[in-house]
Amino acid sequence: MDLKHMKELHAARPFRPLTLHLADGRTRRVDHPELMAFLGNGRTVFLADPRNDSFEFIDLILIVSAEVGRAGNAGDRRRKSA
Repeated sequence: MDLKHMKELHAARPFRPLTLHLADGRTRRVDHPELMAFLGNGRTVFLADPRNDSFEFIDLILIVSAEVGRAGNAGDRRRKSA
């Protein structure tokens, strides 16, 4: 992923939740733009995870893709018809 595209996804309004796919197979969810920041020259991404009170620094080059969710939908859950 390059810095320009990541910043565009981060700055989109309304913000759409992101799932970042990393080179080692892990995924990281970004449900709100305030949970993500670019450090220094932008090569390092800071991700906070309030669900488990943790944070992580990820080198941008390790993000291989970003999956974009629906605006206003904090999860991947879809409602089923009753």
